[in-house]
Amino acid sequence: MKDHFVTIPMDYRQKYKLPRCRKFESVFLTEKMTVAIREIEPSTAPVAYRVYVDDRYCVARVHEVRSHDGSLWWPLTGHDGPITVPKFLELAADGEVSSLLRFDPVTEYGIRTHLSYAEFFADLRVREMGECDRDERFAKTSRGAARVAFCDGQVFINGGIPVWYVIFNVGTSRLEFCLGHAAWNVEDTRDFWTAGPDWRTRRDCYRGSRVCGLDELDTEMKYLGQFCNLHLRSRIDTVESHQHPPETAALLCLHEQITEVWRRATHGSLLRMCIPPLAAAGDVKVMPKDIDARRVLAQLSSAPEESLIRLYAYPIAAARGTLRRLEALGCGLLDEDDEAALAALGS
Repeated sequence: MKDHFVTIPMDYRQKYKLPRCRKFESVFLTEKMTVAIREIEPSTAPVAYRVYVDDRYCVARVHEVRSHDGSLWWPLTGHDGPITVPKFLELAADGEVSSLLRFDPVTEYGIRTHLSYAEFFADLRVREMGECDRDERFAKTSRGAARVAFCDGQVFINGGIPVWYVIFNVGTSRLEFCLGHAAWNVEDTRDFWTAGPDWRTRRDCYRGSRVCGLDELDTEMKYLGQFCNLHLRSRIDTVESHQHPPETAALLCLHEQITEVWRRATHGSLLRMCIPPLAAAGDVKVMPKDIDARRVLAQLSSAPEESLIRLYAYPIAAARGTLRRLEALGCGLLDEDDEAALAALGS
């Protein structure tokens, strides 16, 4: 195994205040950085799954998922098939892979100059410099590069276990089950993507408790089939078994739901008033790592206040769905080991 050093242009946000202005303005500046991406020997990364999906540009495309060092690696795919290493290096030089390597897709607003700090501020009079997220973005990118690998001439992402995403198709009025990897924070671009729905759909499925593991498929189809027509859009062949706890997908839903509920509680006084563990959300924006996620969602799902039920009907329904699934999987209230595992899944 060897490392490839790849230089990419990295965008970061810098705030500044002009003379006679009271508010800060925001600009995205660019700086070159070098990351290390490892190359894996094909003999040490056998194919674990073959996933057959209808992606956005090709019908019945096959994604070969490899197993290496206890993780599952999913191929990056483009219009012509898997992304090759030379193509990835070309995209990297153009700055197309920077957001992928951060593994932190967000909707960002601001002026994109493609200029360095020195170039942008050379002839600009500035009254005060504000916050800058350069160090944070560089750290995320360095960590994210460890989740990318080259193998057999192709590019792979450490995406986690295969899961089923349950998506409502408005045109056909049915629920469609689509396979993908468990990591919702892998961003797609116009040039490359991974198997399954796009990252926004994956995130929304987690928040709605609409992500289930391979072992949950039959149970969830039987349950959801009572309310809606169903359709399987994907299939999977197991080449080499990869063991993981059956409740993994439900725990990932739990993690994303408690994160979203805490975010809403930072602005929602009703949530903080009705759910005691959320009382601190108004003062502390970052969710505590030791929060008891299942107890919070249990309190939310059983809250008697009608105003709370009206305002938060969707997260309440999602919480009930996740709790139902965890109960069916034989998971009681989370003990310390479960809490540690949940924290690790969300990291």
